[in-house]
Amino acid sequence: MRTSARLLVALLIVSLITPALAQQGGRGRNKRIFVVPAPSKVVFNGKLDEWDLSGQINIYVTQETSEMQSAKVALMYDAEAIYISADVRDPTPMMNRHDPRVNAERAWDADAFQIRFQLDPEMGYPINFGSMPPQPHDQIVHLLMWHYTDDASDNLQLRYGMDYALPPGKDLPFGMVPKDGYQGKFIKNSDGRGFVFEYRIPWSTVQPKRPIKAGDLVASAIQIQWGSPSGLDSSGGGWAMDLMSGPGFSFQSTACWGKAIFSDKGNLPKEITQEGLPIEPPLPLTIEYNPPGDGDVTIALQDSQGQFVRYVVVQQSRKAGKVIDKWDGLHDAGKPLLPGKYTWKGIYHEPIITKYVMGLHNSGSPSYRTPEGTGAWGADHGRPSTVSAAGDHMLLAWDGGEAGDSILKTDLAGRKIWGIKPGALHLAVDLKSDRVFIVGGGGFHDGAHVQVYSLIDGRPLRFGTGPDAEHRAGG
Repeated sequence: MRTSARLLVALLIVSLITPALAQQGGRGRNKRIFVVPAPSKVVFNGKLDEWDLSGQINIYVTQETSEMQSAKVALMYDAEAIYISADVRDPTPMMNRHDPRVNAERAWDADAFQIRFQLDPEMGYPINFGSMPPQPHDQIVHLLMWHYTDDASDNLQLRYGMDYALPPGKDLPFGMVPKDGYQGKFIKNSDGRGFVFEYRIPWSTVQPKRPIKAGDLVASAIQIQWGSPSGLDSSGGGWAMDLMSGPGFSFQSTACWGKAIFSDKGNLPKEITQEGLPIEPPLPLTIEYNPPGDGDVTIALQDSQGQFVRYVVVQQSRKAGKVIDKWDGLHDAGKPLLPGKYTWKGIYHEPIITKYVMGLHNSGSPSYRTPEGTGAWGADHGRPSTVSAAGDHMLLAWDGGEAGDSILKTDLAGRKIWGIKPGALHLAVDLKSDRVFIVGGGGFHDGAHVQVYSLIDGRPLRFGTGPDAEHRAGG
């Protein structure tokens, strides 16, 4: 490949540096959230005009990508309900094709919002319950909210305890709350790069021993998924786990959950709501230059002895014309540089590109995962279990998997057409209705019941002869 490189040199004089506080990144940036009293009237139109947003917290995957993947989350309450809202930045907003009647158990794996609560303040804080082994508890609730793209429905699922049990005392398939059990609304932003949602969930729906009131403190955690453009998974999007007291996975242990503080008043000052929050690193110093064309740029700083002390930009794409990059005044070890003269040097070159040649022992096209589903191959766990003819195609199954696909549709030359995650021990194909039935399997997507999927594109389907999305074994 032909490349061209040009050297850019300039001089900086540093007289005063203000140290920046450490940046934690996306995970666990917020350790608490204030839940403020709700106003007397809230209109569910996705605009948040009536909301008291003084307790709102900002959550992102990384600071660098926060313009495209972030969420401003606010909570309110009154004697009858809890209120949850988020203003989400998302390049492919509201893409979630997990049908709440069919595979609500997978609805977290696309554009989705989860919040977890300890419902009984008398349990104290922190609480320590885990999923290995699963520990049941009817005062630990997981709320999952998503917009189902195919029918534009706004949904709510409840699970309880660290065994993720169905809601106690209620017959709710998949834990899905009926529409009369909450109010919820998703609205896409006009710029097509995000959405807003707001929910009102009565205390009677989530079933605390008593409504949580002013002065209470409970454990809580937030998990947000940004889905891939297909709306079927989040492997091509991103995750953010926040409202955490320390490291860990909030879906596995309550010990890392942060605090939800129910305030007796609203319109809280930032000095209270943002106390202890890591400060975003300031970037007070600027470096200006003019690349001759679109390409990749690296910029480094040298001290008066010619030692490189900071790489400000490392092989980042920049457009032709005037460019301004910012610098926080720290060296590569994160300490302030001493006052003095520093020279910055930059190198510019055409973008480095890669060309796919081949994949070994893999019939995916290509061998890596792609948004349209033809890339990569089979399961990353488990063993090949069964195969079935499907007209001019074949179905191959593994007994379980996690990140890989455990059921594949291929052509007769073995080229992958689509793949889905559930494992299977047995397959049955109905060519007249273009459906495939699976049963068995294990691992991360197991189920002791018959499931039905589209033979055309692998989407989960409902059974046409009953109200349920699945027929439990023996039932």
